[in-house]
Amino acid sequence: MKNKKIRVQRPLPKINADKKVPELETGDSPSFSFIHLTRSGKFRLESLDPAVYEEACALFYEKMNQLSSESWTNILAQPKSEGTEKIDFREIRISPSGIRPAKDEGVWSFRFGKGKIDYRILAIRKKADPTLYVIGFDLAHNAYDHGS
Repeated sequence: MKNKKIRVQRPLPKINADKKVPELETGDSPSFSFIHLTRSGKFRLESLDPAVYEEACALFYEKMNQLSSESWTNILAQPKSEGTEKIDFREIRISPSGIRPAKDEGVWSFRFGKGKIDYRILAIRKKADPTLYVIGFDLAHNAYDHGS
């Protein structure tokens, strides 16, 4: 007996094109997605030396936990000196996977680490979405120009 595939047809949902997408509430806390994480090994945590990999992952988790417990209002108010910075996408040397941000779109950089471990999370935030789409990590301070 040959297996037959059964096709279930569902009606497509109707989309109201006139409906405006709501603005992001600045009180919302971010969540994280890695769907657009670069495929370039040098901008991924896996490229780290095994001697620091485990500690770097723990510090990254700590930073994600801290960011996800704060509101966007507090996150956006943090100065560059505290490790939060918005960078023009044209300045980033990372190619995100599966997305082509507009050239004038910003990438958020969040510093994490301590002591010898001084890394950055690089993420895109879409306008009406509280999700931070992590596109890579700046592990050797070569993902963008950090200034002098």
